[in-house]
Amino acid sequence: MQTLWVENIFDLFFPKKCLLCDKRCESSLCPTCLSLCKPMEVTNNWMEGIFFYETTIRDLILKAKFLNDEAAAVLLMDLVETFFLNNEQCKKNIIKFSPVAVAYIPTHWSRRKWRGFDLPHMFALKIAKELGVSVSHILKISGIRPRQSSLKKGMRSQAIKGAFKVCSTKTHFERLLLVDDIITTGATFSEASIILKQSVENIRCLAIAKTP
Repeated sequence: MQTLWVENIFDLFFPKKCLLCDKRCESSLCPTCLSLCKPMEVTNNWMEGIFFYETTIRDLILKAKFLNDEAAAVLLMDLVETFFLNNEQCKKNIIKFSPVAVAYIPTHWSRRKWRGFDLPHMFALKIAKELGVSVSHILKISGIRPRQSSLKKGMRSQAIKGAFKVCSTKTHFERLLLVDDIITTGATFSEASIILKQSVENIRCLAIAKTP
């Protein structure tokens, strides 16, 4: 009874608000913002996204990546679980692919330290837990490079050339699921997949969001 009283006083002075629009609500996202999360239809493409990169999902990713908002990153993982991991139809193609491990596009250590967390790594942990496999740190990034989002689409493939290396040539996977936060042109996934071909027989790529 005392706990409920304290919670009521706390809510009076610090009301719960939507993380994006500041409307009062009982959860991290108000019903309006939640309704704007638009899942993509999962296909048999080797490279796909869970959500369209727009409205709520876009704003959460931007807050996580460029404003160091860990609450936005955690909320994204909750949305991944709600819209993808608990939806058998959405994840059936990944289960059919049957990856033996999940890897992720690495972030340069300086950006990781600045943010305090790593969104692709968080995503990999979430997916790997659901699939019952391990997370592989097989990729490393060589040197800090311009953000892909800051480049014109035609320049992205060239800018990412030589960005990745395999941590150990002794590591080998029959099937690997490679994840990242956003797909725009697919240049990052393509470059990483080329480097991984020496250690992986079959690769499938999955992002939190894909541009329309």
